[in-house]
Amino acid sequence: MPHRSGARSAAEIPSRPAGATASAGRWPRRARWSPGSAALVLGIVGSGILAAGGGGTTWFRGVADHLLPSAAAQTPGQEGPASPKSPSRPAPPRQPTGRPSAGPTEAPPGAPDRRSQPLPPAAGLLPQKDQVPLGFRVARLRYGGGGDWYSNPSSLPNLARAVADRTSIPVDTFDEQRVALTDERLFDYPFLYMNGHGTVRFSSDEVGRLRSYLLSGGFLFADDNYGMDKSFRREIARVFPDHRLVEVPFDHPIYHCFYDLPSGPPKVHEHDGLRPQGMGIVHEGRLVVFYTYQSDVGDGIEDAHVHNDPPAIREQAMKMAVNVVVYAMTS
Repeated sequence: MPHRSGARSAAEIPSRPAGATASAGRWPRRARWSPGSAALVLGIVGSGILAAGGGGTTWFRGVADHLLPSAAAQTPGQEGPASPKSPSRPAPPRQPTGRPSAGPTEAPPGAPDRRSQPLPPAAGLLPQKDQVPLGFRVARLRYGGGGDWYSNPSSLPNLARAVADRTSIPVDTFDEQRVALTDERLFDYPFLYMNGHGTVRFSSDEVGRLRSYLLSGGFLFADDNYGMDKSFRREIARVFPDHRLVEVPFDHPIYHCFYDLPSGPPKVHEHDGLRPQGMGIVHEGRLVVFYTYQSDVGDGIEDAHVHNDPPAIREQAMKMAVNVVVYAMTS
């Protein structure tokens, strides 16, 4: 499988080159989200995703077959094969990402200039009042215990931009969403991120809520900034007393689903001088928790001036973070 090569600054956020592909997968058919939650599956309409309306049970199916189409399989002016699940449904236009347009720079004489207006979605594809907006949103977990759950404020917006520019996953907003485990919006977000330097503590209700979320198809990416390791391991053991947190092998798809990372997580900061590790919890063959230890991916994807890390290190951190999102959205 071809992958991107070469280390670049994550601040450049280059467009996804031809040859970068992802393995096909799908949301588990068994995964359901709790009654009363808003309907959600990344909000990618026209890609074979089924979402029942808010107030009912939502079932996920058929995401990855259309989520990351191979760029190598298409050439300019040539479209890829139509989706076998929705051959007659037009794909919604991609949301603006701030990149310059290849079209004319000025409107014809007498024509209104609509360049500043958002692109309209295809007819019938606007989210309803009680539905989640179209596109991927990265959510930061707000937890108790005293730890700085809000650390690395520029990392998640940078990750969202990288996902939008490097992959074909639609991104609804570059702003991070903040959610607690007891929030009714929890099940609106299939991807949760948490990090920090201090103590993590879940209440009994939060333990049960997080377990339900993860067993229903959700994904948790936890990143130790340096200081939350002991408390995180304790709390995640309460969530999964029947599953051990184990090191994820280097041949796991999370290291190869988009970028090829044969050595696992990068070593961004020294911490205790130990080797970086990717730890995880697997439930019925699916990695539901991915925990980076002695790596500090969150620092690596912050704005360049924050930690002044070398561009090559920052690019490796961004590649790891993008892989985690791609895996979570297609496993």
